[in-house]
Amino acid sequence: MASRDEAKGIASSLPGRLRLRHAVLRRPAVNAALAAEIGGWPGVTAATGSAGTGGLLVVYDVETVGQAEMEARSAALVLSHVPEAPVDAADDDGDDAPDVWERVGALNRPAKIGMFATLGASMAALAVSRRVHAAFGGAYLGLLAIHLLKHRRKLVR
Repeated sequence: MASRDEAKGIASSLPGRLRLRHAVLRRPAVNAALAAEIGGWPGVTAATGSAGTGGLLVVYDVETVGQAEMEARSAALVLSHVPEAPVDAADDDGDDAPDVWERVGALNRPAKIGMFATLGASMAALAVSRRVHAAFGGAYLGLLAIHLLKHRRKLVR
């Protein structure tokens, strides 16, 4: 199996089977167009794409086309559709302002550190007073909300 090479869009490669993954493949029109084009190549028996995963699976006959040639042609085709700016399938409105979810992602590491600190402080505050304990618990829940927002897609599958 070939090594993972995300820069070229190749997720995995076995003789007769090639899986491509790239952000540009999350666009339904691009995904369908590339699947149709690759599907018409000599030796390709099937090319199916999924814009939801940003992937394209190519099944081909190794006797007709070699593994290296299929990898090179497919990667070149995918990269030819990559625009100058990075592709974000969730926010493609042309706005250059930072996305709310990008800001949440940037806050995730400090939120995890804060969760660790407030949890310990909340447990220690039990010896002092219930109000102090509740205040640290509230801070912990706020930081937990930031962490859960960051990982919302993985939690709701």
